[in-house]
Amino acid sequence: AQWAQGCEMASARFHAGGAVVAAADASAHRMLVVAGMDSNRRLLDSCELYDAVVDRWLMEEARLLEEMRCCAAPIAGGSAVLAVQLDDEEKTRCALLDVRSSSACWQPMASAPIASRWHTVAAVGEHSVVMFGGWDEDADTDTAQLYDARADRWSERAEWRLPAPSSGHCAVVIG
Repeated sequence: AQWAQGCEMASARFHAGGAVVAAADASAHRMLVVAGMDSNRRLLDSCELYDAVVDRWLMEEARLLEEMRCCAAPIAGGSAVLAVQLDDEEKTRCALLDVRSSSACWQPMASAPIASRWHTVAAVGEHSVVMFGGWDEDADTDTAQLYDARADRWSERAEWRLPAPSSGHCAVVIG
């Protein structure tokens, strides 16, 4: 890993995932930004870690298995991050990075059973992430799919459906 000059990211990014890491540690103050596109619209597979205490960005060694636009959510108290691809109409690929591990590798995880684009994700509890809405093969959806990191399995949650079909939105769990 290498610190960036000043407090700027090494790669300006959009359509990148972001997740607070080590959230269970009140002194952590770190956020991981994953993949996305650079200012030249090239897809990225890299990630950068922002440390608010020292006000610096750190380019991580860990690279996603492929370049992608994605959203991200913390798992296990922020000790891991799940990146969920935003832009593939056939398969919503996912990868997990254990930020405590000495291994600098993203691990491929199960893909969501209902592929969608331009959805959002939010952490739900210690080991789960919910994916809301998005655009399927025909139109915006109101679906809710729950990912269980311990079982590496997605399931549809009809009781959590959005009140209306939606894509390109945000979500956060309050409470």
